[in-house]
Amino acid sequence: MSTTKKISGKAMGYLILLGLVVLSWAIFKILSPHNFGSFGNMLNYFQASLIATVGAVGFYFVMVMGMFDFSIGANIMLSAIVGCVFATRFNLGYFGLIVGCILTGTIVGALNGMFM
Repeated sequence: MSTTKKISGKAMGYLILLGLVVLSWAIFKILSPHNFGSFGNMLNYFQASLIATVGAVGFYFVMVMGMFDFSIGANIMLSAIVGCVFATRFNLGYFGLIVGCILTGTIVGALNGMFM
């Protein structure tokens, strides 16, 4: 009688993902020990990845529904660019960044919804 338990596919997927994260962290830490891996840098990496993660989650739901709409990424990039232009060229700072991103995303999303 065997006492070992089988790991479910979902749990194995999480373990593989965690292993890949640790492996990639170790590789970059070895390649650049002074610039990579500090707590401050890891926090910055995490915060920067949140934007892409939110877009990926939205894209995932669209894909699950069977609608292969690749304009989501274009809308995210256009909104970010317009927000940055409002913030820097028009000297509006964070207010311009936030308002520019939200307005652009809303307008493009509404037009996309009307024409699809």
